[in-house]
Amino acid sequence: MRIKKDVVVIGGGPAGMAAVLSLKERGIDNIILLEKENRLGGVLSQCIHDGFGLIYYKKNYSGPEYSALYEQKIIDNEIPYRTEATVLSVQALKAEYLQEPQHTESYRSLVTVQTSEGTLEYEAEAVIAATGCRERGRGLAGIPGTRPAGIYTAGTAQALINLQNFMPGRKAIIVGSGDIGLIMARRITLEGGQVLCVVEKEDVPGGLRRNLIQCIEDFEIPLYTSTIVSNIYGKERVRGADISQIDPDGRVIPESTRHYECDTLIL
Repeated sequence: MRIKKDVVVIGGGPAGMAAVLSLKERGIDNIILLEKENRLGGVLSQCIHDGFGLIYYKKNYSGPEYSALYEQKIIDNEIPYRTEATVLSVQALKAEYLQEPQHTESYRSLVTVQTSEGTLEYEAEAVIAATGCRERGRGLAGIPGTRPAGIYTAGTAQALINLQNFMPGRKAIIVGSGDIGLIMARRITLEGGQVLCVVEKEDVPGGLRRNLIQCIEDFEIPLYTSTIVSNIYGKERVRGADISQIDPDGRVIPESTRHYECDTLIL
């Protein structure tokens, strides 16, 4: 089944929702918003901490509350959207495939989508990809050692705890001091786990000062800068890790290496 649209927006997170609302404001009505999960909101759905909405609404919302504001706007503006819709491919269609005159040089996109109703095709004048970012996994982070279970990106760990009520581990090391890493250090502690330390390869922390105070200092979690995870131990599951300081050139300082017994690494 092929459906013609002016614009197809892929990704129902904050960027995708803002995009369709902006299109609607500009008089572009023949649009569709596609989201692979069973709800709109994207990563906001798992961000149960507050801090959202301060700029645009001058109020302090949690991620789901902030997402709900945009979802309600979409409903109020009668903007069509599909959840549980996974985009399989986006292909260019030349004019000869569009049953148009041969002198036409227009191109359109064919978006193939898997839904609960089967496979659908959207023929669109334009496609907006609002699919967010991909977190760097252990391979991209370049951490040596074995490859056991118990190594998660911070976003995955956050989704496990906040959406599935599943504790990823009990004794964790957080690798990286960006805001989501700091927030997860606090979240694991509040859930009864122990965060042994947060390590940051740069010489200054990466997160907001507010999060450093509320998530690290208030819980007395050690934060080590100019430090990396230099080895991982474990066969079936993480059982330990070495952390080492590095010099300004990024070389490990051998005498600085310390070993921790842990069952989880969060990147």
